[in-house]
Formats: sequence, C-alpha cells, structure tokens
Amino acid sequence: MGTKDKWRCAWAKRWRCVWQRYGMAKHCKHRRAHTGCNGKRRWCEHWASEGVRCERVKPKIDRSISRKRALWIARRALLRAERERAEVVEAEAENEENAMLPSQRLMQLVWDTCPRRSWTALNTAMSEALRLAICTGMEWNVDALLEVAKMETSKWLGEHLWEWPYAMAVAVDNSSFLLAFEAWTGRRPFWANDVRYETYHTHGYLHISDVRRQRGRLCLRAMAMLNGRRWEVTSITNDRVVLVADDFKGRNVLKLTPEQCREKWPTKKVEQ
Repeated sequence: MGTKDKWRCAWAKRWRCVWQRYGMAKHCKHRRAHTGCNGKRRWCEHWASEGVRCERVKPKIDRSISRKRALWIARRALLRAERERAEVVEAEAENEENAMLPSQRLMQLVWDTCPRRSWTALNTAMSEALRLAICTGMEWNVDALLEVAKMETSKWLGEHLWEWPYAMAVAVDNSSFLLAFEAWTGRRPFWANDVRYETYHTHGYLHISDVRRQRGRLCLRAMAMLNGRRWEVTSITNDRVVLVADDFKGRNVLKLTPEQCREKWPTKKVEQ
C-alpha cells in the first residue's frame, strides 16, 4: 500500500468516507478493511477499477464562492426582503388613507396633532373641525361617524351631543351627513312645512341671517308653522319630537312621531 493510500484510509476513520465525500473512489485500488463512522469494521464498498466512479458518491462541493461574497449576497437578500416588506406596509397604509373620506381625515388629523395638555384647546379644535367638515359639504358615511365617536365626543360635543351637528347639517343641507347619521342612529326624519332655521344652525357659514324652506327636516331649535302658530323644537329623539308654541294664545306642547308629522304637514302637491 502506498503512502497516499495509507493517508486516505487513516482519514476514513474520522470522516464518514473520504471517497463518498470528495468523489475519490476511482483512485482507491486496495480492498483494505477500515472502521467507518458507526464504529464497525467493514470492507470499503466504494472500491472500483480505474476510471469507474461509484454512483453513491456525492457531488463535489462548489467552493468557488468565497465566504465574504456569500455573506454579501445574504446581506443583499435580507435588505431586499426588508425593502419589499416596507413597501407592502407603506402601500397598505396609503390604501387605508385613500379609503378614508376627507371629513374623517380632517377629524383624525386634528385629533392626532392637537396637544393633550390643554383640554380646552382640544375640545375647541375638535368642535371647530366638525363644524368645518359639516358646513363645507364634506362627504360622510357611517364608518366616519363611528371613528369620530371614538374621539371622546362626550367632552367636546356639548350637552346635546350629536343634536347640534345634526341641526347644522339640516340647515346647510349636507345630505351625506344626514343620511349617515340617520342610518347610524336608526332615526327616521321628522318632516314639516314652512321650516325656519336660525343662525344657531349655520354658525356664519351662510350669508343669511336665517334659512327658510317650504319643506324640511325638524331639528333642535327649528321652527315650523302650523295652524297659524309658530312651533319651536325643544327636544328631539329617534322616535319623538317635542314642539312648543308660546305666544298670546298660551303655551302649548306637541309630542309627535314621524308618522304624525307627515299627517300634520302633508307633502305639498306641485301645481303643473
């Protein structure tokens, strides 16, 4: 046995098989027993004649790529994956922002940027933002109202909570807010004829002292004519409205449902 063969058989005791690992079976021309990795003495099964390669021999390991380049490739792949993940998150955030209505974005912006150290400043800013979003005719839906309701509305909407925004939307005729509010609360509109809304409802967004409509919704502090008397709304809920007439004829109170309002103020027929 040559020196080279002795060297190979000595390494076979430490590694599983030199010929199986590096594909050197064609160089082995001896049939000498050696101890494998399992500790049992066996004959070398990878012995073959010159020029014949055992089929069980594993392919050679490609060591052409250096360790430094392999680390560089792995780092580039990691950075690319992080960049793609950041792009996906940014795209999702942009889609959510685009899905928000302008009114909802305005309210969210004021709520996020206004300092919390002064509740007076926050409450004033939120009420002014809501007034701006309604009176300028911005679009609303039920989801926008639900998001605004989470912004501690009990602290800055006042005593009647959502009644003054509803009355403001009635006066400026913001139909999207009215439909969204009625769908959210389950309120049926109270219709009346010869309705009048004062500056309490418009807050200076209309260049007139009051708004008069032949037919419109009743809201808090709205006035309507009935039997020659002027009735003012003093209270309103989802299923009942309270009107009070206080003049020289005395003080009278009416509690009406939406159906009773339609009976007392029927729709006027348009003359052709």
